[in-house]
Amino acid sequence: MRVNRDAYPFYNATVDGTAQQASSTPCYLEAVYVVNSDADSRYLQIFNLPFASITVGTTVPTLVLPILSSASAKLEIPGGVFMSGGLSFACTMTPGGATGVKFDAMVSAVYSVL
Repeated sequence: MRVNRDAYPFYNATVDGTAQQASSTPCYLEAVYVVNSDADSRYLQIFNLPFASITVGTTVPTLVLPILSSASAKLEIPGGVFMSGGLSFACTMTPGGATGVKFDAMVSAVYSVL
């Protein structure tokens, strides 16, 4: 049985090594699209927490999406993945690191709440 949920967009053209919050309440992450305009590969860290609870480089991300140099990446999750603590993003040079990127990443996402 499909549960109807209200969908919300998230867009931020300046995601870097500082956590950026999409939702402070429980939600379902349904899709993420990220653009890396840098010449080096980057990693989009996705957290199941509000940004105030995150120390990038110390807090372990829930999901990590690698983005090749000068490329984009898309992640679609049919039905969504439940993020019980909220939803936040950071973009770094290593999968779990704290070093921010030279050129900010553009992140667009769709999440829904009950």
